[in-house]
Amino acid sequence: MRVLHAEDVVVTPESAFDHRQAFLTQRRGSREPVSDIEEFERELHGYFAAAESEVLAGELARFDGDLPAVTIEGKVYRRVVRCEESYVSAVGPVRLMRSLYRSGGGTRTLCPMELRAGMVEGRWTPLAARQAAFVVAHLTPQEGEDLFRELGNMSPSKSSLDRLPKQLGARWEVERARFETGLRAQASVPAEAVTLAVSLDGVMVPMKDGARAQKRDEVFSNMV
Repeated sequence: MRVLHAEDVVVTPESAFDHRQAFLTQRRGSREPVSDIEEFERELHGYFAAAESEVLAGELARFDGDLPAVTIEGKVYRRVVRCEESYVSAVGPVRLMRSLYRSGGGTRTLCPMELRAGMVEGRWTPLAARQAAFVVAHLTPQEGEDLFRELGNMSPSKSSLDRLPKQLGARWEVERARFETGLRAQASVPAEAVTLAVSLDGVMVPMKDGARAQKRDEVFSNMV
């Protein structure tokens, strides 16, 4: 049985559900089990992921509009090209048509679909960016690439996973004061609290299996 991983399934926008249904019908009509259940599970997931990508592409297309001109923040932008582009989604690559616009005399183009849908850094859906950022906060970009490939949904490269947190960090720094104020406003302090301590390494604040006393003694000895 040929195995199709999620990123290997190539279908036209109108065929993903048909391919999935044909696969399910074939398996339901069989009396014999598959020869390898792990391979079957991956292939099954690939068909469903392709169908999800098809639905997602349709929803993203609704944000496009495809108008001769649009107004963004009081400035008029006129359509200069309409073409296909691939985006990274939580279920794999999504490809769709979208329009690009440019203001008079400007060189930079804008994509209303990306702005309205909240695409992150021009290529990630919000959920895909959230998952990727979470993974690289706990793993190296290489380990993240390996993990996503094993899961069989989106498959961002190591370099893409390395760039994303840097791009997000740069945007955070621009509005750090506003973001931090918002975060502090969400924090609640219990009425009975008298002390607040923060530690990133478990040296000055006890943590489970943190060897606090030993680490504290080592820090103090190095300071002497």
